[in-house]
Amino acid sequence: MTETALVFSPFGYLQLVYSPTHLLQAVFCPEPPTALKAHPINAPSPGGIPAQFLRWLQEPLNAPVPPYRLVGTPFQEDVWRTAMQIPYGQTQTYGALAKRLGRPTASRAVGQALGRNTLALIVPCHRVIQQSGQLGGFAWGLPLKQRLLHAEQAASLRAKLQPA
Repeated sequence: MTETALVFSPFGYLQLVYSPTHLLQAVFCPEPPTALKAHPINAPSPGGIPAQFLRWLQEPLNAPVPPYRLVGTPFQEDVWRTAMQIPYGQTQTYGALAKRLGRPTASRAVGQALGRNTLALIVPCHRVIQQSGQLGGFAWGLPLKQRLLHAEQAASLRAKLQPA
């Protein structure tokens, strides 16, 4: 049995699809769908959303990632798992990701697989950029991609500057 909820995260509305144990989908919604009522993430148990998902939504770039399930073709899932290895606050090109997959000429296919990512923030497709250093594409818009990258880079810098 799956549930659907619309929640507001620090980066905007996310539509969640989840089972009692796994997050199945988390996609950004520029305009909240009118059929779903948005739940504030700091409300006590909004809509029955499991607490582990709510903790992650409050600080999606810092909190532990909740249990999730990747759902895609074998190639898409390989791309998504490889993207998840890109260190926090860093970027990698589509071509470099394709090479890591053992398919050096598949940078376009890598981009297409990332564009079908349904687990925003868990699969960090925002960390993948063009060879030129330009941002490239992003299913939820380039301003959000840039905002996510800046937030991660700022957090990484703050962590480095903390006294030991």
